Amino acid sequence: MPDISNIQASAESANTLLANELLDIELPLEPGIDWASFLQTGLEIAFVLIILAGLVYFLRFSKLAKNGLLTTPFILRWQLFKLKRKLQDESHINLKTLPQERLNAFYFWNQSFQQFVTQRRTVIKEEQLKEMAELKELSEMMAFSGQIVSRETYFEALKEAQLLLNETVNSQLIIGCLVINFKRTITKESL
Repeated sequence: MPDISNIQASAESANTLLANELLDIELPLEPGIDWASFLQTGLEIAFVLIILAGLVYFLRFSKLAKNGLLTTPFILRWQLFKLKRKLQDESHINLKTLPQERLNAFYFWNQSFQQFVTQRRTVIKEEQLKEMAELKELSEMMAFSGQIVSRETYFEALKEAQLLLNETVNSQLIIGCLVINFKRTITKESL
């Protein structure tokens, strides 16, 4: 037979625990504006806006932004993506040859790519420079030869351009250019 005093002791301890838990409940806030919370939220938003404004200022007026080191890789990738998407456009699927405007767009993209990479020639490998020269010849041939260019040839040129873009314009190129710019800045200051 269970001991009644043990049962009463356990019931009292349970009631005590329950009473302690009920005492921990916070009272609801009185109606009105919580100025501390409002101030904290306002300061957090202001801090984020100041950080974003500083980032925009840096990207707009820094030496890196002026020479296109930060933005040009993204622009080149986006333009190549648009060229690929236009190739898969429904109006060109039935055509076996491409209109001259598509070939000219690829030529102009290739010129931008060549200009960006040749400005940073010290970081690019020789084999990649040879591939770039071949791509330049191909884009000039497609744009100016007057020969009919098939969709397959154009697609292969876009594929080759994508591979070359991925090989040459990567984080190593940007880091290498940053190091070179930093060294130039230090040598100018020491003179």
